[in-house]
Amino acid sequence: MHIESRALDRSFAREVVGLRLWEPVHYQTILWARHPLLVFRRQALSEDELAGFSALFGPLERIVRTD
Repeated sequence: MHIESRALDRSFAREVVGLRLWEPVHYQTILWARHPLLVFRRQALSEDELAGFSALFGPLERIVRTD
């Protein structure tokens, strides 16, 4: 898998290209992600997949909805 990132219009954001967030991601793959805002376009994730990916960046605060 070829992963790259590029600056978005002179902002502090970076767009990440080539990463499929629904697939398992090795922790070392995201170590380079030290930017304030990362953009991942065209990703469709379940709640579990999103939680799993987000947990790679640090501990999660889990809230259980009952509605």
